[in-house]
Amino acid sequence: MSEKIKIEMYGIKDQTPPSGCSSCAGCKSAGDCDPSQTMGEMFDGLTNFIESSDIKDKVELHFIDIEKEGLEAYENVKNALEVGNRPPIIAIGGELKFQGGVFFQLVYQEVQKQLQPAD
Repeated sequence: MSEKIKIEMYGIKDQTPPSGCSSCAGCKSAGDCDPSQTMGEMFDGLTNFIESSDIKDKVELHFIDIEKEGLEAYENVKNALEVGNRPPIIAIGGELKFQGGVFFQLVYQEVQKQLQPAD
């Protein structure tokens, strides 16, 4: 596999998620979905989790600060926010997958699915 899977997190780096996490049922470890963390800290935690995993060489992680960069280039994220999804929003392989929190294990599992060869 030559091309890496992109994991993109859209949020506001120095803010905590609105009303905490939306679905803490997905939390698997102490660093997941901590409502006192800023979105930037959540991204750092996700980065550390991925960097210590077996998929570290197969992914690229990016944080897009929607307050600084705007949403003009990210129509799908803009639409997601307009219908009530809450930041942070996580896209994997260009597809929006999670919103309202950062769930390390679920991100990992989604990447694993995308790494599976097509039948």
